[in-house]
Amino acid sequence: KDPDSELDLRTFEIKVIDTNGKETSLKDKEIPKNQVKTFTIDGLERTMDYTVVVNGTKNSENIELANIKNAFKTLAQGDVETDPLMISTTEEFLAMNAKKHYRLSNDLDFKGESVTPLFTSGTPFNGTFDGNGNNISGLYMNATKTGTGLFGYTGPTVAIKNVALTNSYFYSSASAYADLGSVVGRTEGGSFDSIYSDAILVNGAEYTGGL
Repeated sequence: KDPDSELDLRTFEIKVIDTNGKETSLKDKEIPKNQVKTFTIDGLERTMDYTVVVNGTKNSENIELANIKNAFKTLAQGDVETDPLMISTTEEFLAMNAKKHYRLSNDLDFKGESVTPLFTSGTPFNGTFDGNGNNISGLYMNATKTGTGLFGYTGPTVAIKNVALTNSYFYSSASAYADLGSVVGRTEGGSFDSIYSDAILVNGAEYTGGL
């Protein structure tokens, strides 16, 4: 803030330093007095703690105005929708985390593999899944509980889009409410867009059918 107007200029050098000592600098950044400005720094490492150092000029000499250790930590890939984890194999698909964001990089063929619903009522999927226009096929699912589908249970913040599910079979022996769908067994909300399915669904109980 410089209440006594001691600084020569309102231009600053802003440095971010990772735990390995690597520095990234923004030079000659102007910040008007009593104002807040936001700057973007590209090329930082994921899941890394950073120290922030701000330098200014007083009496024609560079001085350190701030040195904040562990000022922030960058996110991991998959923590935000704009930086999703890429899926290219069936193994990666089956290992998805309920809170991460994903994008499919190619078609997936399970070749008749028997799988269980990925997410339960206790850990519903609340991330995003972008099929990127690709196709998932060859799934076989034989479940005994409610919530049967490619994504068993999904939460209120889920987003699934741009994917096709073909040549697949879903069966549930649940005797009450099956909650059986091809892409999602049961959802608490969220958004679903540009999804196609010709999967076969089999159950004699209620709440069977659809995506």
